[in-house]
Amino acid sequence: MKFKILFLMFLCSCQKMEEPFSKIDVGEKPDQKIWKAEISVFDKNELRTKVLASELLRLEESDKVLANGGIQIDIFEQGKHTTTINADSGEVSNRTKDINAFGNVAVESDSGVTVLTQEIHWQFSRKRIFTNLNVTVITKYDTLYGTGFESDSKLENWTILNPFGVSSRKIDRKNL
Repeated sequence: MKFKILFLMFLCSCQKMEEPFSKIDVGEKPDQKIWKAEISVFDKNELRTKVLASELLRLEESDKVLANGGIQIDIFEQGKHTTTINADSGEVSNRTKDINAFGNVAVESDSGVTVLTQEIHWQFSRKRIFTNLNVTVITKYDTLYGTGFESDSKLENWTILNPFGVSSRKIDRKNL
């Protein structure tokens, strides 16, 4: 009996330990792999974006950096923090500095607007955040749902395509 218990314990303890690796389909061998990394993106000596990731894979051939194991993207305008994006994984284009975030995406502005979706894109040159997927947008007064979303980096001027939801704001029907 003791032998069977010890043998079972031995089998359970001999499981293969897997190295953390990108959940994004890499398709090419990474040139570099970095853990607990930070990327800072500047435009004319001004910090515009900061990316924190548990794991980064640099892919020279496709000119991107893949982030896995959790990613945080901080967006800045004129040196001030405006928005944070958290996701399961992401990718950064070395050429355009655009960032794509995937899986359990939460975008939170410093002004209190939150966007929840499964995929979001930060277009560096236009300072725009967008997705074509389903979104939930939560503000102080509203919870709106829809498909498709586009906004400035501060989440102050945003649009939801095909919106629906609940608002606690009073509507003056005379002005409709």
